[in-house]
Amino acid sequence: MPNTNNPLKITEVRQLVKEHKREHLEHIVDELYKMLSKTQKLDNDVANLLRNPGTTATSATGKQKQSVRSFDEVKKETEFFITNAYEQKN
Repeated sequence: MPNTNNPLKITEVRQLVKEHKREHLEHIVDELYKMLSKTQKLDNDVANLLRNPGTTATSATGKQKQSVRSFDEVKKETEFFITNAYEQKN
């Protein structure tokens, strides 16, 4: 008997999905969509996934925008932090 306290691995999800009929899958999608917050729906572009399945990068980590900050920006911020830290200590 599988442990229900751990999330399913994607291979387990795929196997379970294969076993269901279309009506059950539609119900599952409905219920999963209801569980998502508005922010999650927007951040993960769920509407686009539903409209165009298989054509978009659906990985949650792949969708997050990565911003690269310049070295000078990080250096200035670090120096500012260190200066303020020393001033609070005294």
